[in-house]
Amino acid sequence: MKAVLVSPPRPGVRIGDIPEPRLSDRGIYIRILWTGICGTDREIINGVLPIASTPPGKDEMILGHEAIGVVERASKGLEDLVGRYVILVNRRGCGRCLNCLAGRADYCETGGFVEAGIKGLDGFMAEYVVDDPRYIVEVPRELLDVAVLAQPLSDLEKSIESGLLHREG
Repeated sequence: MKAVLVSPPRPGVRIGDIPEPRLSDRGIYIRILWTGICGTDREIINGVLPIASTPPGKDEMILGHEAIGVVERASKGLEDLVGRYVILVNRRGCGRCLNCLAGRADYCETGGFVEAGIKGLDGFMAEYVVDDPRYIVEVPRELLDVAVLAQPLSDLEKSIESGLLHREG
């Protein structure tokens, strides 16, 4: 299967062949339909994003942290997810700090989080991915054309919430 691959901190990007992912006991098999490309991806490709890192034990990482896909297969007990359109959550918490334990990995206090396609975890610019259903958000078919904007919009909302951006009115 094809994927977009990077080797941070070295600059560069390539399309390469990688093994197809295998469905785990508690996983879902997702065909990627669309991915977003943003400034973060550009920084990784140019070798200038300091936090960019490959998954442990790997020389390359699949790029991409904004994606929409369709669930094609699911482990036993998750079959009701087959056929659903989903956005994949890119940041996964450290599992230790209060924010991560409360499901707010974007406010991780330890820095021990991983981020798909950015820091320590393969991303979504591949034909297929296998993921944990805890890290998907279902997308109504009517919103497919704009749903890839959910990740950057959530970043903006978090910035407003945390006071990094000033809100008028």
